[in-house]
This record gives sequence, structure tokens and C-alpha cells, in this order.
Amino acid sequence: MASDDRLGLIPAPEDGRAAEGACGRGRSLRAPRLSASGGRICLGIPTIGVMASEWEVRFRSLDGTELAGTVAAPSEAARGCVVLVHGAGVTREEGGFFRRLAEGLAASGLLSLRLDLRAHGASGGRPQDITIAGVSNDIRAAGDQVRREWGLDGAPHVIAASFSGGAAALHAAYRPQDVGRLVLLNPRLDYRDRYVDSRPYFEGDYISGRAARDLDELGFTEKSPFELGRALHNEVFYLDPDVYLRAVRAPVLMVHGTKDTFVPVESSRRYLPVFAGQADLMELDGAQHGFAVHDDPGYADPQTQVWQTQVIERVTRFLTS
Repeated sequence: MASDDRLGLIPAPEDGRAAEGACGRGRSLRAPRLSASGGRICLGIPTIGVMASEWEVRFRSLDGTELAGTVAAPSEAARGCVVLVHGAGVTREEGGFFRRLAEGLAASGLLSLRLDLRAHGASGGRPQDITIAGVSNDIRAAGDQVRREWGLDGAPHVIAASFSGGAAALHAAYRPQDVGRLVLLNPRLDYRDRYVDSRPYFEGDYISGRAARDLDELGFTEKSPFELGRALHNEVFYLDPDVYLRAVRAPVLMVHGTKDTFVPVESSRRYLPVFAGQADLMELDGAQHGFAVHDDPGYADPQTQVWQTQVIERVTRFLTS
């Protein structure tokens, strides 16, 4: 990996500064909050004005669940492939950010497949049947699809957002031959904390009687944002990030906003040194979930666009270095 991780994209404001620091086996990079007013955004990759060729695909996961996705291909022969995995409760587009990311990847010669996870978007499956293992297998199936259909050599890279971050890391841990490099965007890594320890209907590892009846009668405990089923609540007891992250040997880049209220940046800082291989953390100072300012679901704010542009450039550089 290149030793110089400074962004070097847009001059920082006079009071802005970027800092690098060692953190276990990995490094933490703080990207300053930049002003988007006045001046053009200059990238090291030609993402502006470049449209990738896109088409829809359908394929099946290991258990037969039908998955839908979009392939974005470079104009010339692809130099590699990438699987893009969205977070919970959204779709393969991630509010438009994943399409822009796919265009940036294509401009650098990388073919990508962004898929709708099971029970999301145009893919099959029921929300209450979602498990982390199922999501990991969806990621594996997407990687198999791009290699089988386009005959690309080498392991696919994986980019996973939020909820899917831990599932992608689990896939990389158990299938190291199937992951070249791993990018985790605001990743959820501790699923037990999310689906057991933080839930008011669990106490001492046991679910309440009322929540148990909801599972019996409805098939789920709550929508958060999808319907949480019995299999998921059981599974997460055995997904210890201190265990499975130690088996991830692929190079890892994590990107996290310092003001993320859904998955706090402290999680990425905590687990950065746990990865077995080289792992880096890029922090976006002031960014909330999705690398956006507060209350900007359409990603229209200029500062949001600056942050997301930084992420696209850094991720693409990481995957092509």
C-alpha cells in the first residue's frame, strides 16, 4: 500500500488540517471538513462527465434467493472487478452515491456489480428471514457472478456500507481467496450490540415474553429498519468481531464520518487494530451517516458532495494501487 495517504484533492481552509496517526496495525487518517464554496473539485480520477455502460442482471444466492443487480463496465477492457454492497433498508443505489462510485470505478478500469441484498429492492426473500450469513453468501454469489460471466482473473474487491460491513468482513475471513481488497463504509461490525445488547426486550441474553410472542405470532420483533427475525437474533451471539476480524487478511480501508449517529466512528477506531492484515481508517471530520451533513437524504448539500467525492477518490485509489 502506498505510504502517502494524504488526500491532496482540495486545499483545506486555513483552520483545517489533516492528521495521520498509528493505531495498532492500521493507520487513522483524518480528512478535514472542507469548504465547497468557490473553486472546482479536482480529482485524481476522471469521474466527472464520464458515464459507464450499465445493464441489469439477475442471479441466485447460494440458497436459491434471486438477487438483482446493476453492472457498470469501463469503456475498455476491465482491469478488475468490484462488488458494491448497500446498507440495511435501502437499495443498490444508496441514494445515488453507489452509482457515482461505480462511475468512478469504471473510469479507472474497474467493472462493478452493485446488488440489491435479499429482501431489499428488486431482490427476492423475506425481511424476517435475513441473517448475516445470508448476506455474506449474497456477497459471495455476486463475486462469483462477475467472475463467471466476464471471465475476470483475480479475486473481486468488495465495498460494503454500514449494516453489510460486518457481513463482508465475515465473507473475507472465511473466503480469503474470494476477496482482493475490502472497503468498509461506516461499517456495522458488532451485530450482537445492535440486535441483542441494545434491544430493550433482551435481558441477560434472554428475550422477553412479549417479544417472544411477537416472534411466534408475527415472525419478527421489530422493524429496524427491516423486520428482525428469530434466526438473526440467535445468530449474532456467535459473531464476535474480535474473533472474525482477526481472520481478515485482505488489505482493508475503512471510511467513517466523525459525527455518524447510526454507527459511531468509535466502532471503527476500536476494531482497526484487530484486522490480521494492513488496515487503514479514513475519518471525515463532521460527516454524518452516508458522508452527509445533517438532514440531507438527497445528498444535495455542497459539503455532502465534497465528502462523497473525497470518498470516491480515496476508495478508487486504494483499489487500483
